[in-house]
Amino acid sequence: MMTGMYAVFSFLIGASLTSFFGVLGSRLPQGESINGRSVCDHCQSVLSAHALIPILGYLLMRGRCGRCRQRVSSKYPLFELLGGGLFVVGYLAQPFFDVRLLAYFVFVSVMLVGVFSAMAFYELPWQVWGLGLVTLAAIQVVAPTLARWDSTVALVLVAIMVGLYHRFQSRVLDK
Repeated sequence: MMTGMYAVFSFLIGASLTSFFGVLGSRLPQGESINGRSVCDHCQSVLSAHALIPILGYLLMRGRCGRCRQRVSSKYPLFELLGGGLFVVGYLAQPFFDVRLLAYFVFVSVMLVGVFSAMAFYELPWQVWGLGLVTLAAIQVVAPTLARWDSTVALVLVAIMVGLYHRFQSRVLDK
């Protein structure tokens, strides 16, 4: 009973955070502030509060802007479903809210922001990768015996991705 409730809780937290990760992934590469309100991609009107509810908002609005009635991309609810699902997978694999689960959530979060940003702009925001690296390194320092290989693997994967990204960026900029 409790496992199911915590899995639902993990999904809701994951979908909500993933909605925010979409904002990070779309605004950081363009140098925009993350403090502003979300707007329609077509008419630039501010989205209503109920339109911002992960997955449910998309369904309530029938996939359209409340003002201009243009279609909203289905990538948003699909991305939120993916994030919520990944958080559930993490919880089910490690059903204790401890530092290992935190390391997994941080890793998944960094990857989701990177994926969303790469899909939209073919660009990875260095601020997110850096924050992910610092957080995963801090987990390793604070609780090395608890985090063990989980956060070490995540830290190494994020570091490799940052290195590959910077190497790729320097080659693109040199041309």
